[in-house]
Amino acid sequence: MKHGLSSIARFRRGASVLIALLVFFLAALSGTLVLTMAASNAGRYTHEKEDQQAYLSVASAAKLILNKLEQAEVEFSSSGKAPTSTDDIEIDNTNLTDLGLFFADLNFQNDVLKKFALEQGGVFLQVEFDLTVNDHAEMGTVHVILLVQGSDFFFQFYVKNGESKNYQMTMRVAASFEKEGAGNWTETGGTYYRTLKFDVDNVTFMNELLTGGEET
Repeated sequence: MKHGLSSIARFRRGASVLIALLVFFLAALSGTLVLTMAASNAGRYTHEKEDQQAYLSVASAAKLILNKLEQAEVEFSSSGKAPTSTDDIEIDNTNLTDLGLFFADLNFQNDVLKKFALEQGGVFLQVEFDLTVNDHAEMGTVHVILLVQGSDFFFQFYVKNGESKNYQMTMRVAASFEKEGAGNWTETGGTYYRTLKFDVDNVTFMNELLTGGEET
């Protein structure tokens, strides 16, 4: 009888050990799952925060340039004859200081604006620059690519995190030459002129997307 009781005691002790091990295993598994979920949520929160900051940065850059273009007007002239090359064109009476950014850059004026004035509708050019604003350090640095095609100016904004583009936005602004003879140079007192204006009432925002991953 004593032998039988001893066997039962050993069995119970063994069962208790197994139960304890099972409880320990379940507790360890639960802890691992909790830590994994916490790490995953933290990573997701960080990613969402970066995406939100990227969106705010490109939206701020787009608004800044749009405000610069709102009253933008650029006048071109050529004395004595209608221009046949960009060398004949002068930029006069402009508010390029108000436009600021790349518009006041001599390379941009010569390589983009003058050629655009001469060959509107047949131009496809690209200019790239980094945009930062001293009074708005929170915006960070936004990379801008300007494409000119036909009578449209395309501004592509994006910020980078390592090799990835966090957020990308493209803004299209139509441009047109006003006054009599639009599409051609208008002659007045021996001077030929054109006036370029940007249509900010019909601005289009396109390709708002989270790219993620590495650039291709």
